[in-house]
Amino acid sequence: MAATAHPLATPAAVELLKAGAPAADAAIAADAVPGPVKPAGCGIGGDLLARLPNPATKAVEALAAAGAAPRGGRPRRAHPARG
Repeated sequence: MAATAHPLATPAAVELLKAGAPAADAAIAADAVPGPVKPAGCGIGGDLLARLPNPATKAVEALAAAGAAPRGGRPRRAHPARG
């Protein structure tokens, strides 16, 4: 299943899922399609909200990548327990 705001983006994601691609790849495809077909309404560098499966733990984890990253920011600064 995929839901997007553009009628060409949804089938791009669904076709990848049907072919056995990971959900993250389908999400990237869904995000990439509107860039060339509706450039005034979207673009690289926007917000990302996603729920993705963690293969190691089998848990579904949330990812929120919104706004600018701080200069010099590293993942361990945001999540020190993960190193």
